[in-house]
Amino acid sequence: MPDTPAIAESVPGFEALGWLAFFAPKGLPPEIVQRLNAEIDKAYRTPDFVAFLEKSAALSAHEKQVVDEHARNGAAVLERSRVLGGLAPLIAGHHEKLDGNGRFPTLVDDDRELGSRIIALADRFEAMTAERPYRPAMTPAAAWKSLRDTTTEPLASVVLRVMERTVGEG
Repeated sequence: MPDTPAIAESVPGFEALGWLAFFAPKGLPPEIVQRLNAEIDKAYRTPDFVAFLEKSAALSAHEKQVVDEHARNGAAVLERSRVLGGLAPLIAGHHEKLDGNGRFPTLVDDDRELGSRIIALADRFEAMTAERPYRPAMTPAAAWKSLRDTTTEPLASVVLRVMERTVGEG
């Protein structure tokens, strides 16, 4: 989305310490790309979102709930899309606990479960290794160790080993 401004261009003084990416299938019609671009840009400009990104303290219980619910909310948006609807179960399941005791009953087959585990582990690794206003970034080695120590569900453990070998310390 080449016309989407960077957050730093939209919010004076904003410094991004992590990154976000939005993916869509090859050949997505330009009008859909433009609509997604406009909606994402609009969401980034809301005062609540900007304040959330700039927060320098730990999240409140309510904020943690909002973060936790984003998987279900993201899936609900994707479910309405003819083109992206198949990704909804992957997004819904990416906040499943990695010890096999999930909260959201969304994973119904191995392919969806595998996709959700990949997204979940990538999400957790990025969160751990990114600087946050309320805590320093972990080193990749420390993040891998923490993930190994807390990931006990068999499929997630296999995905974790593959990711660690693939990504390594970088």
